[in-house]
Amino acid sequence: MTAIEAGAIVMDTAKCAVAVRAANGDFLHLVRPSGISWEARASDVRPATDAEALSVKVAIANRNSQGKWGR
Repeated sequence: MTAIEAGAIVMDTAKCAVAVRAANGDFLHLVRPSGISWEARASDVRPATDAEALSVKVAIANRNSQGKWGR
């Protein structure tokens, strides 16, 4: 398996959850756009599909835009 770098959007197949790889190290530290984080086994993680990555990117954009519209 190719190394998954920090910042990569990945799917944790054990949790059925898409997240962002938070940091490089021995364990895969994953963070959802909601802020929930966990450690994952490398064998349970694969690169996200385009659709899965888009879901995370939209969630991050929505979170970052909260309170900015209508001012």
